[in-house]
Amino acid sequence: MRCFIFATHGYLSEAFVYSIEMILGHQENMHSIKMNPNTSTESIKEELQQIVSQQKSDTEYVVLTDILGGSITNLMAEWITKENIYVLTGTNLPMAIELINNNEDISLEQLIHKSIHQGKEGIVYVNEIVEKQERMEF
Repeated sequence: MRCFIFATHGYLSEAFVYSIEMILGHQENMHSIKMNPNTSTESIKEELQQIVSQQKSDTEYVVLTDILGGSITNLMAEWITKENIYVLTGTNLPMAIELINNNEDISLEQLIHKSIHQGKEGIVYVNEIVEKQERMEF
């Protein structure tokens, strides 16, 4: 089984879970951890440990964070020494949907790379697309 944990600054992690469930329906295997200005590192660690303790021992964890070098990402990176924990950062909605929607079809390593590619492809400057379409119509 795979478990997806969104760990971000502020309420972004909760917004990811909400938005994904709005698109894909309820997901049992998603959790959110938020870091606010008054959140202690110990409480973040306890929250992650609580999530992990509720899962089966063979669960693979994908932790999605918001920004490389951010405090929440650094905290989550401490866990990568443990077996079956993978941390990705720079999370966006296309990337997250790719991970969660296709989470059992391929190996986790392949899925991670596929979702990163999808996340990059999802970053588009819409003005340029519209301008190209308008030019092609003439």
